[in-house]
Amino acid sequence: RHAVSPPMTILDLDVSESTAQVILNVSRRAKVSCGVIDARYLLRTPTALELERWGTTALVNPTSPQYVQLGDLTTRTDYEQTTLKTMNVVIIEECQEECLKLYPDCVLMTFFASGSDLATGRNCRLSRVFDDNKTRESSSALFTHLALYELPVRYKMTLPGTLWPGAIYHAYCSTRDPWTNIHSTWKAIADTRVTERSEGALDAGSLNKPRIYILGGDASVTS
Repeated sequence: RHAVSPPMTILDLDVSESTAQVILNVSRRAKVSCGVIDARYLLRTPTALELERWGTTALVNPTSPQYVQLGDLTTRTDYEQTTLKTMNVVIIEECQEECLKLYPDCVLMTFFASGSDLATGRNCRLSRVFDDNKTRESSSALFTHLALYELPVRYKMTLPGTLWPGAIYHAYCSTRDPWTNIHSTWKAIADTRVTERSEGALDAGSLNKPRIYILGGDASVTS
C-alpha cells in the first residue's frame, strides 16, 4: 500500500474548437481526472474533488502489452521458440488479437506471409517463449514477427467542451489510488498544469476594421 496518490505527468495538451486532448502517463494504476479551464476565469488551482465532479475521469494503467516488430516486416528469419498455439487466419490482425487475448502466455505472434507452419500447415503461430539470439533461415516461408512487451502507456484523454478560438487554456489532472482511495494534493495538482492556446481568433478572417456611416438623425431638447 502507498501513502500518497499515484504520481502522473501531462505530456501534451492539444486544444481545438470543440475538444481538448490530454496525453499523460502514470507511475502506477490510478483513477485520473482531468479538466481544462479558460485562463481568463482561473481563480485558483482546482481541487481533486472539483476535477472529479466536472472533469473527465478514466482508469489508467502505467504499462500495457504492446507489439514490437522483430526484423523486417517480412523476413525469412525465424526464431527458436516454444509453440503455444497455431491457427489459420484470413488477415494478420486476427493473429494479433488472439495473441493479445492469451497474453502473458503468448509473447510472440508469427504470421506466415507466405508458406505455413511445417508441423501444422497453419499460417498463424503463437509462442510462449522465444530467443531472438537464436535464429534460422527458411527457404519456404516469409514471416512477420511481432513480440509483446510491457511498455509505458501514453494515455489519450479527450475532454469535450466548447472552447473559444485564440484563447489560453490550462489543463490540470488529479489521481486517486483505486485501492487506498488517496487522491492528489492541491500542490500535486498545481504541478501538473500545462498551458496551450487554441487556434484562430474571434475576428479570424476579418482583415479590415469595420466602418461606421452616419446616414442621418434628428435632435430635440431632450435627446
